[in-house]
Amino acid sequence: MKKISENKFWQEIISEFYQQYQISQEPCNCLNAFFECPEIIEMLDDCELSQEECKQYRAAILDVLNTKRSDLTKREYSILQKFSDQNEKAEEYLLDEKPFIDEHMKESVQFLLFQGICKSRGEELSSILSSKVRYRKYSKYKGFSMGLYEASPVFDLTVGNAERGSFYKREPKDKYGKLEYLFREDGRLVSTIYYISENNQEICYVLYSGSYIYYMIYDQFFGKKTLYSVKILKNIHSKLEYLKWCVYGGLAGIHRVGKETYLYHSNKIGKWWSEEFWFPIYNENTTLDGSMIRELYTVIYDKEGDMSGYKVNSYIGSRLAKDVLQKKFAHISGYNEFYLSEKDRLDTGKDSLRWKYPPNYFLCPDIKK
Repeated sequence: MKKISENKFWQEIISEFYQQYQISQEPCNCLNAFFECPEIIEMLDDCELSQEECKQYRAAILDVLNTKRSDLTKREYSILQKFSDQNEKAEEYLLDEKPFIDEHMKESVQFLLFQGICKSRGEELSSILSSKVRYRKYSKYKGFSMGLYEASPVFDLTVGNAERGSFYKREPKDKYGKLEYLFREDGRLVSTIYYISENNQEICYVLYSGSYIYYMIYDQFFGKKTLYSVKILKNIHSKLEYLKWCVYGGLAGIHRVGKETYLYHSNKIGKWWSEEFWFPIYNENTTLDGSMIRELYTVIYDKEGDMSGYKVNSYIGSRLAKDVLQKKFAHISGYNEFYLSEKDRLDTGKDSLRWKYPPNYFLCPDIKK
């Protein structure tokens, strides 16, 4: 039976989805750049798929998409029922959310393609990347899956100044509850490993291509690696444009997708949009309507020019949530403004990478070290 190059198959399916308007131009560009990563070129080199395997990959992706679309229809009906005493308000609510949910549906196509390419490739990526490791560092786990190198430049600010931690002076004897960072010769990350327990580690492989950094996060349990999440950071000329992420979820395919979009003022982040869509789930065991979280953050800088706090407003679609809903829902933030204390602002530590912009841990080919 005739086989097809795996690289060619994925390129063709990306083109197919783009022509069918199931994926937009930017995710398409991001996927095409992914195939230019040296590690992905090596991983897919000489790999071929049978016609049956091609059908199975395509069918699996389409099956998840059809289920998600069906669940979105059920979600609309469920929300209309819950707002039965104010139907007009419910319809208004759904119309406000729809364009943003539709955009996240298109993003989910991109992440389903990443899952198809890399779901069972954890060992291959590990083997290919191991030759690039030149040195290692360690830190205590502080609640961030990548510690000092957490992908979001603002995440620690928005969770109450959680510390990213600092590097140990030497390799710890006991690695459990610790983070290990593996570096390339030029200082860029190869991967991070969070040692959860003796038989469980969370491993993030970091790939670079042009303006993109790809974080492929695997959960390793008793030696078996399962793709748990993907994050994509886009950088253009030392300015971070966005961070996208997806968390996968068993038979549901995708559990949630999210995005931070950075807006600049005088070459510093002035505002950022934070969005996350939790997909609805309707099956014999679970009934969840899912939720769309959309918030606009405005950065507050101190007189030294460092981030010292932020203001936040929650949105339903393009309108302020407080103007759309009288009742306050759980997913709408209960705060408007947050400031770091003077101690927190000054407590950066010798090895801390927080608050510096552009963050020097987003080393891309077009960022000078």
